[in-house]
Amino acid sequence: MSRHVLFTCNPGGPSHNAVKHRFNLSGIHHGAGPCIRVENGQTRRMIFCSYEDNALLRRTEPHYMSSIETACEGNEPQLQAWKYGNWGITAGGALDEIFFKYGSAIFIDSFDIPASWKTFASYDHGSTRPWAWLAWAESDGTDLLLKNGRTRSTRPGDLFLIGEQYGWTGEPDKGDHATIAEITTKIQNYKIMCGWRYPDTFQPSKWHDLFRRNYADSAIGEEMNEFSVAEEFKRPVTINGIRHPGIHFELVTKPPGSREIGYALVRERLINTAPRPESRIREGKGLFIVRDDCPNTARTLPVLQRNPKNLDDVDPNSEAHIYDAIRYALQADRSPHIRFRRVVW
Repeated sequence: MSRHVLFTCNPGGPSHNAVKHRFNLSGIHHGAGPCIRVENGQTRRMIFCSYEDNALLRRTEPHYMSSIETACEGNEPQLQAWKYGNWGITAGGALDEIFFKYGSAIFIDSFDIPASWKTFASYDHGSTRPWAWLAWAESDGTDLLLKNGRTRSTRPGDLFLIGEQYGWTGEPDKGDHATIAEITTKIQNYKIMCGWRYPDTFQPSKWHDLFRRNYADSAIGEEMNEFSVAEEFKRPVTINGIRHPGIHFELVTKPPGSREIGYALVRERLINTAPRPESRIREGKGLFIVRDDCPNTARTLPVLQRNPKNLDDVDPNSEAHIYDAIRYALQADRSPHIRFRRVVW
């Protein structure tokens, strides 16, 4: 017996990403979407229906679309979602209006890291839910040569998210249940593949690593029954027969109000990627994302929902693991380590 299930929805809301992923949606659709066939032979499909297609609604509510436009109160992303069914944005989200307005400035092409720039990484731990490791480059103000041949100026302190490792199953917000040793191996191998961890030319047994400084939530440093996630990460791993060190994390504390502060920092950095309308110049430190090398960042960050209990924060139940790793990067003490050398007379 064939089975049919019908449900209707608009873009936006807590289930936006799940529906978008399930029906392979993006942008504004017209007519029937792609037919998706699963392993057991069942199929599913999205069929777009607009106000113009609804004869009953047009007859009974002739001013319906005017009411929708009024309800949006000038919120363009919300209007795109409610009026046009645009699945490329989230109406009423935590960062959606910023990406809608400044997305072309935030997302950039890939580039080789200038030798004078600082590099570091940030991490959000997970198992049942995804874990996220992010690679960062911090500008010293020198111009940047993109791989498409274009040159762009930067400001000292601009941050560029240039790579990611995301521990998920391919289903939104489903972690890969990797062990700490497996996560360490994936991160170290990713750095090797990117050329960020490499052997010395003259001493092959000595390895250079561009991402020695790693920042993470202080929760991974908590001990329980003599076990600490942070300590486990320090254990070395073997890749292709070569022993590589583990990962040392510098822990980011979470005083009261840190989530709200982190949210404000992320928003400010993203807005600072574009010139101010009145001055036509960038006046603050920006946060840029290499879209092609950070696909899960591009997938999850623009559609995050606000916390319904605290509008100055992201909903903790959303797929916010990359967002959390970004917060740790912005809130960490990234000042240089000062080492004292004892002189014996």
